[in-house]
Amino acid sequence: MINRAKLIQKLQVWLLAIAICIGCIVYAAFHYLSFLSPLKPYVNLGLEYVVPWLIFIMLFVSFCKVDVKQMRPRKWHAVLLIIQFVLSVFLFL
Repeated sequence: MINRAKLIQKLQVWLLAIAICIGCIVYAAFHYLSFLSPLKPYVNLGLEYVVPWLIFIMLFVSFCKVDVKQMRPRKWHAVLLIIQFVLSVFLFL
């Protein structure tokens, strides 16, 4: 019997390659199989809402490894906010 931790570790190593292959297969299916063409507008509409959420979740999980003490506001944060505000006001006018 395979140890569960070892199985998860092996899966993590291959997960990106598996996801890329599945994405290529799904893309090819919608591109080359004509009987799926009536579904294309619905899939595009669904992806329009799903993809930004997936990107948000991936970035959020990646940055969750940051220590909370490192996220403390600094003086340069305020300077950058002021610069950003001033430039946006000038660009708006």
